[in-house]
Amino acid sequence: MTVDTSHKLIKDSVCAGALTLDASRHGMRGNAVQTWLPLQRWFAIIALGALLSGCASIDTVKNAPLTDGQQQTFRARYDRTTASTLKALTVLNTNISSAAEDGNGTIYLVSKPLSGFSWGEVGRVFVKKAANPPTTVYVDWQKRVQTQVTGTSQDEFANTVFGSISSALADY
Repeated sequence: MTVDTSHKLIKDSVCAGALTLDASRHGMRGNAVQTWLPLQRWFAIIALGALLSGCASIDTVKNAPLTDGQQQTFRARYDRTTASTLKALTVLNTNISSAAEDGNGTIYLVSKPLSGFSWGEVGRVFVKKAANPPTTVYVDWQKRVQTQVTGTSQDEFANTVFGSISSALADY
């Protein structure tokens, strides 16, 4: 199939014909169709890259070793550190998917949704149980799409969480 658009040819593609027909349905003619095709290719490349790059989910961080990510030790009892961690996560506007305590400590699974600047992120905050201070907190944070440039990085999120925990502990 050959489609003539202002003396430029789009050849040998049923897809090109479909794009031309779709573009003309939206009132595009001539040079507008020439712009339409490269945009479609660009979006297809981005979508393919996202599919091939692997995506993180809550299960990704849930199943990772508890000590993955960054850690910081706080000179506070376990119960106060756990309460301060919950307060910090609430202040940071994260979605807390689950909170569970076992013999090892408390685990918070958290996420941030898709936004204009990010495909979203997922994470786990683990407060390791200790009989006496200090108490260690581990933050494992990943972007949902590993190739995304924007969004909150592991370092940025962990440092923000640790700072918020410190602030909350100062309130005790």
